[in-house]
Order: sequence, then structure tokens, then C-alpha cells
Amino acid sequence: MDRYDLSGKRAALIMCGGGRPGAEYDVKRIKEFCKQNKFPESSYTVECKTKEDVTDALKSFRDNLSGDVSCLAMFIMAHGALGHIEVNDEEVLDLEEIYQMFNNSQCPALREKPKLFVVQACRGGTS
Repeated sequence: MDRYDLSGKRAALIMCGGGRPGAEYDVKRIKEFCKQNKFPESSYTVECKTKEDVTDALKSFRDNLSGDVSCLAMFIMAHGALGHIEVNDEEVLDLEEIYQMFNNSQCPALREKPKLFVVQACRGGTS
């Protein structure tokens, strides 16, 4: 295979943590990007409330993907530090946990299909 077949349905997920100034503008632009790149307008949106809520929403999204999906684009915007995002003031979610939810064994619908993860989060430290 020298290129991916992107003729099937495309799936997008937008996860946005609260409290980030300007987040609503970022979401609006991401939705415009998705529309321009043939992702459905009804892209799934997850709000960061609790780690369990976010994990359950991601698993639900994953489990509803069908075999005719040709690619995934996931946009994650939240406060965070290197390797994780802050779900709320007391909980963090490792980015690796999110990536693993969509690997070949956890998400067979996306086997051999491109997965694009865009993360906008602090990586920690001020120096």
C-alpha cells in the first residue's frame, strides 16, 4: 500500500477542556477544518469534566465506529503537562491512554487506517 484509501466515511472527535480563553473560537475553526476536509458536520464533541466521563465518552465514540470509516481526526484541547491533559482540577488523563483506546487491538474499525491526533495543551514548566 503506497497510500491510504480515504473514500470511506471519516470520523472526527473534538475534546475541549473548559476554562481556556478563546476555546470557543478554536472549536469553531476546527469544525470549519473538518467540514472542508469531508468530515461529518455532526462531529462528536467531548467536554472535559471527570476522567471517568471523558474515558467513557471516548470509549463510546470508539465503539460506535464502523468498518467503513477510512480515517480518524481527534482534536484535544485542554490544560496539561508533558504526556497528559488535565481533566479537572484534581484529575489527569495520560495521552498514551487515549492513543491506546484507538490502537489496532482496541479499535479494529481503524486497523490500517490513518489516525491523526492534534493536542493543544501546556507541556508544563515556565522556564
